[in-house]
Amino acid sequence: MIPRIGKHVAPFLAIVAFCYLYIELPGLAVGILVGIAILIVLLIVLIVVVVVLQGASERSDDGQLKVFSESYHVSRGRFRRTVRRSGGQLIALDLTAKGPKGANLTIDIGWFGAKTPKRVFIHSSGLHGVEGLSGSAIQLQWLKSRIRSIPADSAIVLVHALNPYGMAWRRRFNENNVDLNRNFRAAGEFAPAEIPYWIAVNALLNPATLPLPDCFYLRAAWLVLRHAEHRDATDAEQLRVCL
Repeated sequence: MIPRIGKHVAPFLAIVAFCYLYIELPGLAVGILVGIAILIVLLIVLIVVVVVLQGASERSDDGQLKVFSESYHVSRGRFRRTVRRSGGQLIALDLTAKGPKGANLTIDIGWFGAKTPKRVFIHSSGLHGVEGLSGSAIQLQWLKSRIRSIPADSAIVLVHALNPYGMAWRRRFNENNVDLNRNFRAAGEFAPAEIPYWIAVNALLNPATLPLPDCFYLRAAWLVLRHAEHRDATDAEQLRVCL
């Protein structure tokens, strides 16, 4: 009961107090009014600025952040829809590997221009799977921009997610635990010889367990000091390949 009475009495008391100040101390009362007016104006300006900025952000669907996706499957869906809307041919290559919750994985290709071109521009994303969301954002940004006319003998090919497994599971490697960016070899090309020093750095670079507070930098420094005596050109090149 008392809080309810106070709720109605408080504004009345505030008005009475202000009237008293205006009669007894008119200068102070005017100063309070001016201060309140300034605060109201500043509050209105702040609200207008926030509304304008939010509107600009919502209208700029082609803005940099708008083209980033939260996952492989969201990114793939947006890529497919935008390729179709842009008049491109969509080609999907199915993988036997599965994503989270058993979801299907595909390498999706957006083809624009001649079917048998003399010149082709190719842009791929997701070779290192976890980095695919950035590459996909670039592709989506280009697709949402105005596509200029392509010469009759040319084509533009966008390859979405060369490593969909790694992109879906947020890892660099594919379903065979292969870093595709370190295994670009021609068909039939293979180096059976074991690279010297690889055994020394393999356990450090490819731990068998989940990341732990295992003094990584101290172990790396120890390996550098341990193998610092191998300074000839051949050894340096081999260590460069390992790292």
